[in-house]
Amino acid sequence: MTGSGPSLNVGIWQDAGMPGDIAANLASISKATERASERGVDLLIFPECYLTGYFNGNAVERIARQVDRDTVLELQATARSSAIAILVGYYEATESGIHNSAMLIGADGRILANYRKRALFGEWERLVFTPGGGPAFADYRGIRISVLICLDIEFPEFARECARNGADLIAVPTSLMEPYGHIVDRLVPARSIENQVYVAYANRIGREHEMHFVGKSVILDPEGAELARASCDLPELICADISKSTLSAARSGFSYLGEVSRIRKSVEF
Repeated sequence: MTGSGPSLNVGIWQDAGMPGDIAANLASISKATERASERGVDLLIFPECYLTGYFNGNAVERIARQVDRDTVLELQATARSSAIAILVGYYEATESGIHNSAMLIGADGRILANYRKRALFGEWERLVFTPGGGPAFADYRGIRISVLICLDIEFPEFARECARNGADLIAVPTSLMEPYGHIVDRLVPARSIENQVYVAYANRIGREHEMHFVGKSVILDPEGAELARASCDLPELICADISKSTLSAARSGFSYLGEVSRIRKSVEF
C-alpha cells in the first residue's frame, strides 16, 4: 500500500548484458521495459554501464563513441513506447573525456537528468574515466529522484547531499563484484536509514574477465527494510511501490537531517 499522495512503482532489471554490444543491449533494454510495463512499473533502473558493458578493457573509448544521437533516440523511443521512465548506465564520450554515466529518460521520452560517476573505483576506472562534477536530480510524478553510481553510494557525504537536496529516492546503477558482496547487505541499508530515503540498488550478475558480480539488487524503504530483493545469479525484474506518505511518516517522529542541522553548530562534519 502506498497511501495518499504521490507514489511510484520502481523496478530494477538485474541482468549481465553483452559487453561491447550496444545493439544487443538496446534490444535487451527494450524487452525489459516492455515486460516492466506489463507489471505496472513507472521507473525502470538498469545496472551500471548496462548499455555499453562495464569492463571493456582498452576498447572503452571506441565503444563510448558508438553511443551517438541515434542510440539516444532509440532509448527515448523505448521509454515512450512503454510509457515508462528508464535509467540507463553507459559510457559517455565528451570533450573532457569518457564518463561513467547514467541517463534518466521520462515516459514521454524527455531526458530528465544525466549523472556522471564521481567516486571512481580502482586503477582501471581512474585510468579510463573522467570523474563527474556534481549531483543530478529530477522531479518525476511528484517524487524527487537523485542518481548515484556504484561506489558513490559507499560515501555518506554523497548520499547526504542527495537528502539535503530533497531526494525521496536515490537510484543507484551498480556493478558490485566479489569480494564486496557485504556492501549491499550492510552499507546500502545504512544509507537509506541515515537519510530516511528510498534506495534502489540495481546490480548486475555474471562474470567479466576475473570479475564475479554478485547480483542481489534491492529496493529499500526509508527505514532500511527490503521491499524487493533479487537473487545473486539470475536475470530478474523486481519492483516495489514507493510513496511520499511513507517518507513523511518515517521522518515525522525523528529526522536525521533535522538533527544534523541542529548539532552541526558544535560538531564538525
